[in-house]
Amino acid sequence: MNTTQVNILAKVLRFIRVVYYTIVMYLVTHALVLAFFLIWLMLSLFSPEKITKIKKDFCTLLFKILNKEIVISGLNNIESGKHYIIVANYPSGYAGFVMMLLFPEASILVHGFMSKVPVLSSLLKRSGFIYARRRGYKEIRNVIREMLRTVQAGSLIILPEGKPTSDGRIHEFKRGFIHIVRNSSLDLLPITLNGFNKLKPFFNRFYLDPDTQLEVIIHKPIVQPIIKSMSDEKLSKKVMNIIKSDYRP
Repeated sequence: MNTTQVNILAKVLRFIRVVYYTIVMYLVTHALVLAFFLIWLMLSLFSPEKITKIKKDFCTLLFKILNKEIVISGLNNIESGKHYIIVANYPSGYAGFVMMLLFPEASILVHGFMSKVPVLSSLLKRSGFIYARRRGYKEIRNVIREMLRTVQAGSLIILPEGKPTSDGRIHEFKRGFIHIVRNSSLDLLPITLNGFNKLKPFFNRFYLDPDTQLEVIIHKPIVQPIIKSMSDEKLSKKVMNIIKSDYRP
């Protein structure tokens, strides 16, 4: 084969792979979600102590089906048995799944619209999910109080951009996580998620890119003495700059 034929063949093979993995994503993973949802529902009612395991098993199987190995660095920055306020960028819909995979025992802050979904809303709440709604100061205050009660018992995952990025860039962080950190005794653990936007952005593209490499970078924690010494604005910028420092879409 000449160079032109090789290039054409490579493009054809990539097209086939893109189609295959996209079909897998939409069909197989949705079937997986339904199957695990039913198991999850039963466990939440009768064996709540097993929810952590089912969350981790679900996320592990999800990435195996997508044939995606996740490269993780910085695990030595996590102290065994210690809880954190875990803050990460929001590159795609898969961000929540990889965070649950790494921290299955942690609670996670999710968008308030999930609370309107019958059955699912109750299931997620019993599984440690907390809904963030924007319905005035009183509602926001109640949500923050619930989060503060949660962090007394374990770690809390927050994606402070509030929604998946629409252009691959990291956008300004909402300040709610600063209030939570300041009113808890937990250190702040920044995490950079790489490759997830290229794999499948939440907006603008319906197909999955099978050639992307997924990476999770766990940075050194920002300890409470440093947190207390900084203004809200400086702390937010510091966290954002740490996450941005190793970011690639």
